[in-house]
Amino acid sequence: MSQPNQVENTENFNTIMDNYSSIILNDYTQFKFEDKDTDMHYIPVFSVGTIDETLAWARHARRIKFTKQAIKYFSIPEKVVVSNIENRNTHNYYYDDDKPYCDFLIGKTVGVVRRKVVNGQKIDIYHCPKYELIEIEYPHMFHMCTAKLKSIDDGSITEDINIARIAIPELMKYD
Repeated sequence: MSQPNQVENTENFNTIMDNYSSIILNDYTQFKFEDKDTDMHYIPVFSVGTIDETLAWARHARRIKFTKQAIKYFSIPEKVVVSNIENRNTHNYYYDDDKPYCDFLIGKTVGVVRRKVVNGQKIDIYHCPKYELIEIEYPHMFHMCTAKLKSIDDGSITEDINIARIAIPELMKYD
């Protein structure tokens, strides 16, 4: 009996996703990856909203929001996506300074786009090692936003990673 309601919710979510807009300030299409096919790319997890949505003229001064690809990849639920686009003054569980919506990804595996190091020198070939997302700081402003991560390989903690370097940890095609 829950199927009609579930179909209605799915249709509502599809409408939300059709109207969902974000501006990707960084992409990695110009970077050379040794494990990358020509059609496949690492896609950023975070972007920013439009000027109409954020009322902020400067793109880098806008709060972070999920990219469409991240919503699909991480199966981010509708209530979190809606909270990502609703006005701050409306009642909303996830948009709270003490627990922002982006905290939904805490504990999830993400990639970090980095240059490879060969013989102690950074070279112009990139890779995307996997990390567990521990914390996101300053999500209210893209250019200040940083992440605290734990390496999947050795468990080391890395802090102050620019949010622009956080990517979906698998190669994908842009929609």
